[in-house]
Amino acid sequence: MPQAIFAYHLGMDAEQYAFFRIPKLLITDPYFRRLSTDAKLLYGLMLDRMSLSMRNGWMDDDGHVYIYFTLEEACEQLCCKTDFLKFYESTGMRYVSTHPMFGPTFANLGALSSENAIVIKEGDYMGRIFFLDLYRRLGLHVHEYTFEEHDEAMAYSLSVPFVSTFVFSAVMKHQDAPGTTFKRHLKIARGVLSEDNTLLREILFNPRTKSHVEQIRAELKELINIIDNRDEAGLNDYLTRIRTNIS
Repeated sequence: MPQAIFAYHLGMDAEQYAFFRIPKLLITDPYFRRLSTDAKLLYGLMLDRMSLSMRNGWMDDDGHVYIYFTLEEACEQLCCKTDFLKFYESTGMRYVSTHPMFGPTFANLGALSSENAIVIKEGDYMGRIFFLDLYRRLGLHVHEYTFEEHDEAMAYSLSVPFVSTFVFSAVMKHQDAPGTTFKRHLKIARGVLSEDNTLLREILFNPRTKSHVEQIRAELKELINIIDNRDEAGLNDYLTRIRTNIS
């Protein structure tokens, strides 16, 4: 890699940059002395996401702002892509990691009995107990996964419907008299594509996503073959298989 050459700053040159904000308290207060530099930087990255959340209106009924910052994206920015568990443990602090499996786009935040949440098994015991109790009080279906199980579940449950929605959006044409099914798919597509590009990028670039997209391609190839050959028996077998798959 060629050596980079940077000029000296002159006057107000430093003001041209965008900055992450890290509260001085994390640096100067003795209470946070044991907190690793990486942990303080991670806090700054998460604080930066607060501005995005405010612009998107990601707040609960009490005005609490929440952020969407995936493990994969944090690993990417902190250069710890391959072992987030190891990174967490290197901070020297207790931690707990959870993932509510719903958001404001589709979920009814006033009725969560049909929604799910994941609590990571490797987290601090008392932190896990707190969130398990909180989620169950909210009526959520709670699941405990390892980091590895969580990442695989996210790759599947997000990549398959999101990529299918991308394809629908790519081939869609305006309809003057759309049917019910078309309108429902269109509503889903608009909801998915209203998400921030950063979120969509992280879903697509998850290293586990490619295999699921390849499976979609294989299914489309089989379906095209049935259509080309007007294979009625093959279609019946195909429909039986996919109906069983969703039952």
